[in-house]
Amino acid sequence: MQISLKSRTAIVTGGSRGIGRAIALAFAEAGASVAILARDKQQVSDTADQISSTTGQRVIGISCDLGNKLQIDQAWSRLSPDFSHVDVLVNNAGNAAHEPISGVEWDALQSDFMLKVGGALYLTQRCLSGMRARRWGRVVNILSIAAKAGTGAAPSALSRAAGLSMTKLLANECAPDNVLINAICLGSIETDQWKRMHRSTAPQASYEDFVLQKGKSVRLGRLGTVTEVANVACFLASDLASFVTGTAINVDGGNCPVP
Repeated sequence: MQISLKSRTAIVTGGSRGIGRAIALAFAEAGASVAILARDKQQVSDTADQISSTTGQRVIGISCDLGNKLQIDQAWSRLSPDFSHVDVLVNNAGNAAHEPISGVEWDALQSDFMLKVGGALYLTQRCLSGMRARRWGRVVNILSIAAKAGTGAAPSALSRAAGLSMTKLLANECAPDNVLINAICLGSIETDQWKRMHRSTAPQASYEDFVLQKGKSVRLGRLGTVTEVANVACFLASDLASFVTGTAINVDGGNCPVP
């Protein structure tokens, strides 16, 4: 059985690097045309060119701050000439922000929510009208196991929990129109963020030893890979997931105490 996204069009936010890039690449390899939205203009352009060259698919990159409504509108206008409609949306924008909840600053909280909840919901709303009219659509929200387990730190754990609620509300509303809304709750996935963490917390150790040590805290004994996340996103974006909506799949190596 092979996952096919042939003739589908997809938007991947935060798609210029890490998990988002892996999802955009997997979608293109499965036959989809892909639009990547991310803040860094040069990086998003380079990533789109690389994926297009590798896969032979149409891939475009658009610079956009997903926490800014005006920039989302501008990105949507730029998207329209190339994409007559959107079949799949992956809301992936936003890094982890870690502060004790008792001390989280107002500005940090507002910024995190506008990006991960406000921006994600607004872009989803832009996509939904066409999806519902065509009676086919997929939205995949990339969240964290902190959304379920109440672990981690603010403001990310708060905004991811809101994203989980948003997923369920949208799934309930859109199910009659065959628009399926799901989430992926991430555990410890090896990205460039781990390299930055290594440099700041354990520069005396090799990066390989650092990753091995961190992996011991995962039930499966290692960190996950971006490809493993992309595989689940591909499934949820495809016809194979035709009876799956309103769910949040843990991709965490077994660590989350909540299914």
